Amino acid sequence: MITVTVKHHMSAGHRILGLDGPGSKCANLHGHTFGIEWTFRTDSTDVGAIEFAAVKATLRGWIDEHMDHGYLVDIGDVVLRDFLVAQDLKCFMVSGPPTTERIAATIAHATGRLVAANLIRVTVTEGPHNAATWEAEQ
Repeated sequence: MITVTVKHHMSAGHRILGLDGPGSKCANLHGHTFGIEWTFRTDSTDVGAIEFAAVKATLRGWIDEHMDHGYLVDIGDVVLRDFLVAQDLKCFMVSGPPTTERIAATIAHATGRLVAANLIRVTVTEGPHNAATWEAEQ
């Protein structure tokens, strides 16, 4: 088996409502530079099965169009959602709080619709210290 990894980054704002303790500060609007890594599995006998240029262009283009320099918003966060829409600001709706874990899963599900390749992992870093990884079911 050979794995192939494509990397990108984006800057986006979000807020996470409902966290207790130190995480409660995340209810405030704030942003991060997020790193994104997609890892695909290929058959070792099929060298070149994933054409980097096409996959990079598709995945990076989708991130740039939908998430980069926008707000990641819980569809249930009615106040923020309605404000962003009314102001015609770039926002991407997420089904639930836009945590790093949920962002990784959301990107993984979108990737499945965008490229015909064997996606095994999506890792999203939030700044330089924290990361969440979505992994395909075995």
